Amino acid sequence: MSKQNQQIQKQKSSGTDTEAQNKKATYNQESKIRTWFNKNKKIVSGVLLIVLVLAVGYLNRDLFFEEEIVVEEERPLVEVTNPEIQDIEKKATVIGSVDPTERRIIVPEVAGEVKSLYVEEGDYVSHGDLLMELDDGDYQLQLEEAQANLDGAKAQLENAKKGARTGERKEAETSVERAREAKEQMERELERVETLHQDGYASDQELEQMTLQYKNAKEQLRAAEGYKQSVEEGARDEELDALRSQIKRAETGVKLAERMIDRTKITAPVDGEITMVDAEEGELVGSESPAFVMLDPDSYQVLAGLPESYVNQVSDGETVDVKIPSALDEEFEGMIHHVGQLPPEENAKGYPMEIELTPEIEKQVRAGMYTQVNVTIEKSEDALAIPQHAVVEEEGETGVFIVDESTENQQVQFIEVKTGINEDGYIEIVSGLSEDDLVIIEGFQEIEQGIRVDATEMGDDS
Repeated sequence: MSKQNQQIQKQKSSGTDTEAQNKKATYNQESKIRTWFNKNKKIVSGVLLIVLVLAVGYLNRDLFFEEEIVVEEERPLVEVTNPEIQDIEKKATVIGSVDPTERRIIVPEVAGEVKSLYVEEGDYVSHGDLLMELDDGDYQLQLEEAQANLDGAKAQLENAKKGARTGERKEAETSVERAREAKEQMERELERVETLHQDGYASDQELEQMTLQYKNAKEQLRAAEGYKQSVEEGARDEELDALRSQIKRAETGVKLAERMIDRTKITAPVDGEITMVDAEEGELVGSESPAFVMLDPDSYQVLAGLPESYVNQVSDGETVDVKIPSALDEEFEGMIHHVGQLPPEENAKGYPMEIELTPEIEKQVRAGMYTQVNVTIEKSEDALAIPQHAVVEEEGETGVFIVDESTENQQVQFIEVKTGINEDGYIEIVSGLSEDDLVIIEGFQEIEQGIRVDATEMGDDS
C-alpha cells in the first residue's frame, strides 16, 4: 500500500471516530437534560404556566388595564318632513243621472172619458197643439142650463121694471119651476163629482167649482121665487137689485160652464217631445194622475241624490266635479243650481241636487246617462298638513313621531295631535305641531320614544 493511500485510510478512520464521539456526546447531553427535566418537572410546568398566563394577559390586556372603549352606535335611518301649509278639502261622491231641464208633467184639469187621443210617445209637438179631448157632454148641458138661467134672470128684471101683467104671473111660475129643475140638476152633478173625487178621478178644484154652481142654482131658485112674489105683489127697489144680482150670478155660471168645456181639451204647454202617454181612447182619466210627460230634448242637467248627512254642507252656486263616463272621457266642472228641500219620494234618503250643464256638454249627453258627482262637503284654508300615514296610534293616543333637534343626537319624541279633514293622502293637523317640526314619515315602524336616529329630509337624495 502506498503512503498516500495509508494517509487517506487513516483520515477516514479518524473521521469515523470523531463522528462516533460526537454522537456519544450528544446522547450524553440529552440524557442529562432528560434527567434534569424529570427532576425539575414541576418547576418547568410552573414556568410554562406563568409564560402562558402572561401571553394571554398581553393579548387581553384590557382585562388588566382600565381603558375607555368607544363603540360606534348603529342608529335607525328615518325620513322626515316639515308640515305644509295648504288648502285641504273633504269630498264625497254621489250618484246621479242626466235629466231634462225642461220637463212638463201634464195632468188633466177635469176628469172624464177620453174622446180622442192625438199623440203618442216620441211625437214632437208645439205649444198649443191639441193632445187629447175628453167627452164634454155633461159640461155642455151645464152650459145650456147656465145660459137659460141667465136669459131667465134678464127677462125677470125687464118684467119687474114694466110691472106685472096678466101673463107675467104664469112666466114667474115657469121661472120658479125652471130654477127648481136647474137646482136639482146641479145637486145631482155635485153628487157625481163628489163620488169621482172620493175615487181619485176629480180634483179639489173641480169639486169646489161644482159646489159653487150648486150654490148658484139655489140662489137662482130663491131669486125666481122672489120674482114670482114680486110679480104678485109688485116689484120694489130691493127686488130689482136682487134680480140684477141674479143676472150677475147667472153670467158667472155661464163662464164656469164654458171654462169646464175648455178644460176637456188638453193642449201642449210648451214645445217639446212627448215621452209618456198614460191614456187611451174610451178610458176614464182623472185630474190627479199625469196623462202626459213632455221634455225639451235640447236642454239637460245632472240630477243627483244628496245624502241627508251632506245636505246642509252644500249650497246653490257651488262648483262640483262631474263625470259622465258614457259620454265624456274627462270630468268637468259644473255648478249647483238648486238643492231641494224634500226627497223626491217619501222613503228616499237623497235630496235632489240640480247641476247646470254648459251648451257644449248638453250636445254630448242624453237623458238617463249614469253620472258621478264629487261634492266638497268640508274645506279648510291654509291648513297645516302632513302625509296621512305619518299619524299613528301609540298606547291609545293619536299622534306623530318627530325628530327633536333641540335634544342631543336627534332623539325621537312622540307628540299627540288633533287631526281634521284629509285629502289625497294628506291630513290636517288642528293642534300639536308647528311648521318647524320634523315629522317622521318613513322608518317610524322601528323606532320608539327617546331613541337616537339618523334623519334625512323627504326628497333629499344625498
